[in-house]
Parts: sequence; structure tokens; C-alpha cells
Amino acid sequence: MADEYITKVDCEVKHKATMDFLVEIRDAHNETNVRLFKDNGSISMQTKIDRHGQILKTLIWVLGIMCTVLLFNFGEAIVDRFFQ
Repeated sequence: MADEYITKVDCEVKHKATMDFLVEIRDAHNETNVRLFKDNGSISMQTKIDRHGQILKTLIWVLGIMCTVLLFNFGEAIVDRFFQ
């Protein structure tokens, strides 16, 4: 094992094999991203789900504000009716 040397040619071969493998990984990653986030030019399912989630969060926030106002007015009406 001490007599074995790694030559420049060995390094170049290993480097080329590693770079080819990294290019394959990059291409697979890009293909996966295209399939996940772009459906033939239309909006992807992830985007649709995200938009629905944003709409639901907004509706819940607005509903919470409306309920707070209604509860405040209801409480004020009870106080006015029974305690004055």
C-alpha cells in the first residue's frame, strides 16, 4: 500500500466522474422542482394550496375581529340594560 501513488490522471478521472455525478444530481433536482412548482405553465398545486391557506387565515382574522366587536356590543348592551 505504501508503494501505491495517486497520479494526476487518476485525480482527473475521479474528478470527471464526480462532476458527472453532480450534474446528474443537479438535473434531477431541477426536474423535480419543475414538476413540483410548475404544471405545464399553469399554477401548481402547492401554489393553489398556499393561496387557499392565505385566504382562510384572512377570513379567520376578519371573523375574529367581527366576533370581538359583537361580543363587546353584546356585553355593553347587557351592562346598560341590567346595571343602570
